[in-house]
Amino acid sequence: MKRQVPISVAVFPRRKSLNPADLELFAHRAVAAMKLATGGIGILVTGNEELKRLNRRFRGKARSTDVLSFPAPWFPAKSGVPYVHLGDIAISAEMAAQSARKYGHTLVEEIKVLIVHGILHLNGYDHESDSGEMERHENELRRKLALPTSLIHRVTANEMNDLKPKMKRKVGLKKVLKAKITRTKTTAKRRSR
Repeated sequence: MKRQVPISVAVFPRRKSLNPADLELFAHRAVAAMKLATGGIGILVTGNEELKRLNRRFRGKARSTDVLSFPAPWFPAKSGVPYVHLGDIAISAEMAAQSARKYGHTLVEEIKVLIVHGILHLNGYDHESDSGEMERHENELRRKLALPTSLIHRVTANEMNDLKPKMKRKVGLKKVLKAKITRTKTTAKRRSR
């Protein structure tokens, strides 16, 4: 496989079940399958405490999360910058292990799902505001790369399960979801101002 862009993967602390070289090869396959912007990517697979620290520092949220993406500044082709760096991805191995157990697949498969999710974010996709465009890309890539259910699909399914008890008041699921989508779009418009 021809490598056009540098991608590095670090696993810290080390886990016997995670081979950085194998994850790096997968990340190259994922980038090639995406047919999107290419550039260098740094991927750190670490623990909950580090993700919590990064989440608090960069997003103001004092809790751990499964994956964070940090897009690099964009430079025009004629800027003289010899190398394009798309950005960095941080993944919690602990949260990935929990999700893998919950959804019945391996830790490596879950890390790969999170790598795909992170790379899409580095390419400018945002599932919180793009009307399903990122989810469509993620599902397509999941099929191409033979991965289990996408992260966005699982989150959406979990939100629907959380809403079911609210349906007892004879409010249709469709109306509740429509209201949730409307709130999300309104929030996204406010953020973009």
